[in-house]
Amino acid sequence: MINKLDQKGEWCFPNESLKYPGRLTFDIKDDLRLVLPNVRIPYEGEESKIIHGTLEDGSKITLFFEIAFLNQNGTTILGDKFFIGAHYQNEQEILFSSIEVEFQGMSEWFSRTTFNTVNPTPNNMLKTFYEDFPTPFHISDQFSIHIKSNIGVKVIEELSEIKQKYYFCILSKKPCHFQDLVKLAIHYSRLFSIISRRLALPLKIVFREEINGGSIEYVYRYSNINMLYNQSRKTIPFIKFQNIKESFGNILKKWLQYEDRLNESLNLWISSNYNTSMPISTKFILMAQSIECLHSRIKKTTKKMSTKEYRKVKSDILNYIHDEHKELVADALAHANKATLHMRIQELIDCYATDDFISEIKDKEDFIKRVKVTRNYYTHYSIDKKTSHLIAKKMELFYLTRHVSNLIVLAVLSEIGIDKEELEKESHILY
Repeated sequence: MINKLDQKGEWCFPNESLKYPGRLTFDIKDDLRLVLPNVRIPYEGEESKIIHGTLEDGSKITLFFEIAFLNQNGTTILGDKFFIGAHYQNEQEILFSSIEVEFQGMSEWFSRTTFNTVNPTPNNMLKTFYEDFPTPFHISDQFSIHIKSNIGVKVIEELSEIKQKYYFCILSKKPCHFQDLVKLAIHYSRLFSIISRRLALPLKIVFREEINGGSIEYVYRYSNINMLYNQSRKTIPFIKFQNIKESFGNILKKWLQYEDRLNESLNLWISSNYNTSMPISTKFILMAQSIECLHSRIKKTTKKMSTKEYRKVKSDILNYIHDEHKELVADALAHANKATLHMRIQELIDCYATDDFISEIKDKEDFIKRVKVTRNYYTHYSIDKKTSHLIAKKMELFYLTRHVSNLIVLAVLSEIGIDKEELEKESHILY
């Protein structure tokens, strides 16, 4: 994905002939800005959110923007995404049948070996490297996934270094809105982030046009640029691709089925794991929220007793309460039947913990109490003299956060079909 751009060009609004000279600057660490000097555009902010540009190098740009304001130098437009390669009249018409994404760290995960051979031939290379993914994986009635690869050859004297890049392609049987394909691609980036233990940011996103087969590159700003620190960080993958190669298609399919159930929890998990400027106490709070969110979506034990039984208990309690206090007590009882954080973590440990995980936390009951008491302290500033010694701080809080994170990883990967035996064998890598 383009990280920086600074070019002059001509700009106009859709369905208008008047063109304005302007300068487009984009920095993934800063902002997306179009400056139209000495031009005062009477933009109200509701009629259009798109402006077209043709840059000095001839590239066609469709820029989506949120803010346009006037100043003494002209008009400045601020946006968050743009297309390179076409002019679109409105967002609704931007439909594609495929998206091709290069994820951070994905090529290393699929093939972590650099191949050296003497005088390789293109035919031999293609035969060797394209056998891994000869056909797409069908993940639903509408979508399939194809893992494509490109081979680069660097010749040094008589030795040739062969490197392979992998691209994650989502194919749709019928054209769909580009944001739907982007959303799906981001959902799969979370899978690679968990498995490879490295934030799988999209390095490049390309759509393919149906009519002429041309490529349209999509560029956008990340919501939290602090996550980018991970681009240079090398890690050992938790699960090696070769170990799940036979079941990889089923894992991709299951991941799509779990999209709605996993997204909110994984958003919290990623924010906690990959935001370098976040205090450790905030990381812990997000991780505690993530594990509660995950449990409520993948486990059935979310209540202490059946709804019918609880209604009777609640009714009996309220019958003993004076009328002026009933509303207060009813509010307190509204969520009293929900599973507690203690119950949720205990069930997740019982279902998904590996021997390495149990060994690291040492005492299951003590670990659960520490998570619960620490969460209450940092969330509600709740201090009880009897349990204050369980509040984790500094390095202890760091390790407690990591343990909760690892439990989430084990639960998620188990749910999408990775064998317990494989998780048991490799879970030492998490530590």
